[in-house]
Amino acid sequence: MSFSHDEDGPQRLALGLVALVVLLVVASVVAAGVFHARHKPVRRAPAAPASVSSDAARVAIEDGIVKFYFAPGSSALAPGAEQALANVVKGVTVGRRALVLGYAGASIGPLDTSSVDALRVVNVREVLRGLGLPEDKIELRGRVSTTPTTPFGKADAANRVDVMLVD
Repeated sequence: MSFSHDEDGPQRLALGLVALVVLLVVASVVAAGVFHARHKPVRRAPAAPASVSSDAARVAIEDGIVKFYFAPGSSALAPGAEQALANVVKGVTVGRRALVLGYAGASIGPLDTSSVDALRVVNVREVLRGLGLPEDKIELRGRVSTTPTTPFGKADAANRVDVMLVD
């Protein structure tokens, strides 16, 4: 019996090519999966909406008044104090005075005492002096009583120091 190998040649070639293509596709899919697993794209979370916390120190400018809000029991100024006071410094250089008002509230808790209230006013004054304002151009008023109707609530108003220009 004799076997003819000539008839199997084209079939073997076709089968070999199909096997090679399948092997390349599988290898490509595996390589792409490994690549993406190791090189994940940086996905940024959407920005959280800004919220106002009464426990965080912050600075705001409203109607030309620089308002410093302090964390309860703290006299540390929020970052950006110097930048917020830039217009006050400009106003003083043209002949006006800086009025620094410290606030106090009746029910702000045991951490906020008159000494903390006074230290807040002093710290704001020191920033103004550090920006080049002379002592006689800075007027301090402390322990202004707050009312219950404030934009951020009673505790925030009690933990606040305002700076404004006066003639």
